[in-house]
Amino acid sequence: MSARFAARERGMVTAETATVLPVLMALVTALVWLISLGIAEVRCLDAAREAARLAARGDDDQAREVARQAAPDGASVVIVQSGDLVAVTVSVAARPDVPLLGHLPAISLSARAVSAVEGTTDVSSS
Repeated sequence: MSARFAARERGMVTAETATVLPVLMALVTALVWLISLGIAEVRCLDAAREAARLAARGDDDQAREVARQAAPDGASVVIVQSGDLVAVTVSVAARPDVPLLGHLPAISLSARAVSAVEGTTDVSSS
């Protein structure tokens, strides 16, 4: 192989790397965003479960506060009691924190948990 051919090959590798590198960075950025969405969804679910447990015990104010602390920033908490069940829905509009993805619209995430109200029936022994 001649020295001239080897020098030209080195330049091609540099050009190919310069072309592929931005694509790889975009892919890594998108993967990080998807992982952060998954984490936000799990946080919403955990918040809804904890709030449903507390609301089932009759403490709606503390349930709402715990849900807001456990959920991602900006999340809304809705507690609805229907008969012997309490349902808690935690929703958030997740936006990318990455500057390259700032133009993307927010993605709505929500989680719902239902729990039976505690202490609603009085069981007496016969």
